[in-house]
Amino acid sequence: SQLSFRFRISEIDQPEVSEVSLPFNITVASGASALRGEQYHFYSFELSDDDFADGNSLIVDLTKTNNNGSPIQVFLQYGEIAGAFDGAANRKFPTAEGCYNSELSCTITDVNAHCYLEQPHCQLLAGTYFVSVYNPTPDFVGAIANNGGFLSYTLNIALTADPTVITLGNSTTGSFN
Repeated sequence: SQLSFRFRISEIDQPEVSEVSLPFNITVASGASALRGEQYHFYSFELSDDDFADGNSLIVDLTKTNNNGSPIQVFLQYGEIAGAFDGAANRKFPTAEGCYNSELSCTITDVNAHCYLEQPHCQLLAGTYFVSVYNPTPDFVGAIANNGGFLSYTLNIALTADPTVITLGNSTTGSFN
């Protein structure tokens, strides 16, 4: 006779949240430190009222650096760990897992493409913000064996520079960074 069974992973150990200071820049290279399938990298930082009092916005810029065609996602959330609300919801498990939430999110698949999130100063609050980078591709044995499913990326988190004041009747020149 043939034996068959189904199972669903109900809890996955996630990496610790890395507490960072702004501006923050990290490059996660391929190999052991790369983002495995169905894994998050979590980052948190504090903002005070002074950080955005002059009109500074919060910028999160993610660049994918390998595995063209495999998606990578970035999430921003105030006050709690950010992530995909849907989790692994799909045809076989159609209901959302509801483990995480996010205010802003972005998904990219192409190498050297950017996810660019901006939280305007008028929507910022003093407190703890969380940025999560997620690889939604399942991590099967073959991917583990050859690092084929591991994703590398560059993440930049910063506040914009103080805005330039332009008064009526005057002009200015400049560039955007």
